[in-house]
Amino acid sequence: MRRFAGLLLVTFALILLPVPQARAQEPDVRLTLMGQTPWNSASERTLEIKVRAQNLSDQSLTDLSVGWTLWGPVFTRTDFEDSLTADPENAVAIGGDTIVQGGTIEPGGSRVFTVRLTLESDGISATESLIYPLKIDLRTGFTSLAALRTPVIFLVRQPQTPLRVAWTFVLHEPVSFEPNGVFTSTALEQDLAQGGHLAGEIHALLAMTEDRAQTPVDLAVSPVLLADLARMRAGYAVMDAGERRVVKAGTGGAAAAAKAIADLRQIVGSPEVELSALPFAAPNLPSLSFGGLSPDLTTQLQRGRDSVETILG
Repeated sequence: MRRFAGLLLVTFALILLPVPQARAQEPDVRLTLMGQTPWNSASERTLEIKVRAQNLSDQSLTDLSVGWTLWGPVFTRTDFEDSLTADPENAVAIGGDTIVQGGTIEPGGSRVFTVRLTLESDGISATESLIYPLKIDLRTGFTSLAALRTPVIFLVRQPQTPLRVAWTFVLHEPVSFEPNGVFTSTALEQDLAQGGHLAGEIHALLAMTEDRAQTPVDLAVSPVLLADLARMRAGYAVMDAGERRVVKAGTGGAAAAAKAIADLRQIVGSPEVELSALPFAAPNLPSLSFGGLSPDLTTQLQRGRDSVETILG
């Protein structure tokens, strides 16, 4: 009987307890790293990072601030890889700050934030060149909306022997249209849009060719990518969220594809750029050989060169 009475009291108490309110859904925000000081040293301690925040929600973002946290060095590959997705478990924070930002980010809008910090913490080694994990997060009030993680390289030791390097850029995208010419996804559109990885690579190459230093680079271009761009440039249809969307030449992704081809023509026209064409279908060469299709490699190479020459001139 006492047990039964106790259960009644517990049940009655649970009924009287207030039901916790559901937590409001936080706005959807995407952070993209736009630029970062490649490395720092004892003679260059200023680190500058540019981050673009995109408001993907239907709410305006106000009361904004950007926070940063720098951790002590990571010493293993596993710890380094883990630090790119989560706070380091085997390191302690050696610095951090919150920088208040004015203004708002409207729904669908974006904004670039610049963070500058001086690497003068006692936690930075003065005798070893190490990697320090850094987290940048966008906040509204006391709520973190999104975070971005990047390694900070701090060099201490002077190089004993000059390092000879060669820069090679490979531009490739898989076939993204069906036999009827309709693109199966918007992935290539996104890659060509501002902030997309392909647009960023082409912009970087273009900047290098316009630089007075004129650094020699090797550029390997996939005929598959050029076929995608040429088809988009002329106007195309794409499956977007299950529906067929038509893009006319000179607009949207078609205009971006035309610009990409024009920029690539300017790039390969630079005397400092050595152009190479990937095999026509960009096959896996070891698989081609093991499959007994080595004689096809010559044809693949020639067709690849012809395709690249036709589109880029």
